[in-house]
Amino acid sequence: MLINNVKNLFKHTSIYSIGWIASSLSSILLLPVYTRFLTRGDYGILEIIFHTNGVLKIILLSGFNFSIAKFYHDQIDENKKKAVISTAIITVSLLSFIAILPCLICQDSIAIMLLGNSSYSSYINIGLLILLVELLFFVFLSRYLVEKQSIIYVVLNLIKLVTGIVVNVICIVCLNLGAMGMLYGNLASFVVVMCISGFLCLRDVGLSIDFKLLAKMLKFGLPMIPASLFATLMHNADRFLIRKYCSISDVGIYGMGYQFPMMLNLLILGSFSYIWSSATIYEIAKERDSSFQFGRITTYFLTIFVFLQFVLSISSTSVLKILAAPDFFEAHQVIPLISLGLCFHASYLFFTTGAFVKEKTWLLGFAYCPPAIINIVCNVALLPKYGYMGAAVATALTYFIFAVSCYISCRSSLKIDFEFKRLAFLFITAFFLYLLYSTMYFDVLLLDLSMQILFIIVFILVLLFSGFLTQGEKMIFGEKYKAFKLRIQSITR
Repeated sequence: MLINNVKNLFKHTSIYSIGWIASSLSSILLLPVYTRFLTRGDYGILEIIFHTNGVLKIILLSGFNFSIAKFYHDQIDENKKKAVISTAIITVSLLSFIAILPCLICQDSIAIMLLGNSSYSSYINIGLLILLVELLFFVFLSRYLVEKQSIIYVVLNLIKLVTGIVVNVICIVCLNLGAMGMLYGNLASFVVVMCISGFLCLRDVGLSIDFKLLAKMLKFGLPMIPASLFATLMHNADRFLIRKYCSISDVGIYGMGYQFPMMLNLLILGSFSYIWSSATIYEIAKERDSSFQFGRITTYFLTIFVFLQFVLSISSTSVLKILAAPDFFEAHQVIPLISLGLCFHASYLFFTTGAFVKEKTWLLGFAYCPPAIINIVCNVALLPKYGYMGAAVATALTYFIFAVSCYISCRSSLKIDFEFKRLAFLFITAFFLYLLYSTMYFDVLLLDLSMQILFIIVFILVLLFSGFLTQGEKMIFGEKYKAFKLRIQSITR
């Protein structure tokens, strides 16, 4: 069953990743344009607004992003499954309208609090409208996640991406609207796909609310709000603290460096988590060898994730030289630290499995609280002296503590055979190879790229020939290699 589940995960993750790949490629290809039409200050404004929306999104979703998957897969009757989605749509929609209207009225005060000046109130207005349509889009789209309709999900996101790019280019390049142009692009893209997904979802699911089901979903999801808020502090507090202790331009530099590891994180972890959290963990939990499967899948996923973040870290100087304007080059210093932190952070998806399977989501509050507090303390201590690099160090440390906290808080809820020795070897290898590379930086781009490729090859060879792989995995790789070799020979004949 492990092989079948891995194939299923790979299939849906690959489909979901199409959307992330398209999004990442568009961001990378348009980065040279954006960094020449947007200032550091513009990037700083966008970072603050988007991360504020992230906080509000968590509160207004009220844990439905977690409870939809759980209760959908608990139902056998199709009508009851539809009731799960419909109940979530109605509840989240009402909460969103009720909460965002007062914020629109208090736009000046919010602008002063977040951006330091009431003249930014128009940015706050657009940001709140983006939040509203994003929330509606999210609950409409959740239907396709739980039903494993990954192709429809990706198509809708690609429509959103294309719409956003077109409007962004018009507003930023042609109309020179700066940060406001980026916000217009986001708003337009969400409005288009929200209307399409809303029509399709309401046509098939209908509008009805099951109050008994609503009570159960809130009981499961509400404990996730404190945990998610702590998570938001852990992820986003540094932007606000950098603005306080440094400047809005420093927020822009830090955000530029942060976005590359995060793009990779969304591409790999984001795509995987769609199928993992919305369906697979509940399916595997019903199988006899679930403990073994959970542990082995954790190893496979983290091996791929750590390797790709390692590749990004050692190529950070080349990436910034090629893609960003010279004013943003110093952001390359941020990338390796954030990549290291995200490698630790990715393990949470597996360490918290028991809390979701056993309906003990209240455990997550204990997991998220310590790292959130430590993140704020470290930023306050490091930012005045080390600037935004202090925030990068704080992020790496916070994510490590977060991984440990998740494991300690949730380990008793479900027995999982994690392969800690293999994971430790993986992390140590990546860390020391990066340290060795960091002593060999070359200012000549071609020479630097050659050295980066060499280190990537060394990392692969270490994993292949160091005993990291099990005998069964070596046999599978051997069979795949032989099949590939035969295929090449048949083509060349």
